[in-house]
Amino acid sequence: MNQTVGVHGATLFEAVNVGRRFDDGTEALAGISLSTRASGFAAIVGPSGCGKSTLLMMIAGLMQPSAGQIVLAGSPVTAPRAERARFQHVELISTQGRQVLMVLVFVGGEVSQQLLTLAEPVPQERLSQSATRLNGLLAGRSLEEIASSPTRSDALEQDILTLVSQEMRRTTERLSGEVYTDGLMNVLSEPEFSGSDDARRALKIFEERTSLQALLARALINSSVGGLQVLIGGEGEWEELRQCSMVLARYGVPGLVTGTLGVLGPMRMSYARTIPTVRFVAGLLSDMVNDRIAGE
Repeated sequence: MNQTVGVHGATLFEAVNVGRRFDDGTEALAGISLSTRASGFAAIVGPSGCGKSTLLMMIAGLMQPSAGQIVLAGSPVTAPRAERARFQHVELISTQGRQVLMVLVFVGGEVSQQLLTLAEPVPQERLSQSATRLNGLLAGRSLEEIASSPTRSDALEQDILTLVSQEMRRTTERLSGEVYTDGLMNVLSEPEFSGSDDARRALKIFEERTSLQALLARALINSSVGGLQVLIGGEGEWEELRQCSMVLARYGVPGLVTGTLGVLGPMRMSYARTIPTVRFVAGLLSDMVNDRIAGE
């Protein structure tokens, strides 16, 4: 797709000589220049495969152009940063004896569940009352805002507040951070991907950092360091991975530094070999991180 289009009037959006080339060498767009005014309608029309979706994703900031620049209201369009976790709601459910299930909901819909062991049994009525007070106090707050909250006089509520802060810190770590990839083009050499667009669609997730971070955050929201998650066929949520599987493992030191290690492959991959390998390497990385922290 190569086109120059202009609309007269006050400019709201402008693309200047924009191009997009994927890592496999495919040139989806080249030399695109267009602008739209602040009022009215604009349409992008073209045959299937001409790059319409790619252009719209770059306009939205979900994909970065390989060449040129996109400007919205006078400012360059950049990829959105993952937001810090914000508290929305907590539920405390008595399960058995001193054990309590904490269900923590973040703004945006992410949900975390954690089984707690309290110092002594607490009736459900008191748990519900504490949750109600904390919901009123913390609604919409970030981790930093919660950390600056006054100490609660109620020991149970203070303990829950501390646990909420810890879980929000872990979630914030999962929502941010650098992503490193290697060997992705090897996936294209697998027999089932020969002459197929399935692998190409899967690789686009790794090019679009925001999408990849969202996938990792959703897949590992309830996973702790040492935990392992297997995604087969995208689990019905990620259409791009419908012919692929991913084996993911958390590593690091809880509450300080954590990361995620993963392997992408076809659905027929040898899980009996891949799962223990990923778990072993994640363990080595955790040991390295721990040794580094201990030596500082």
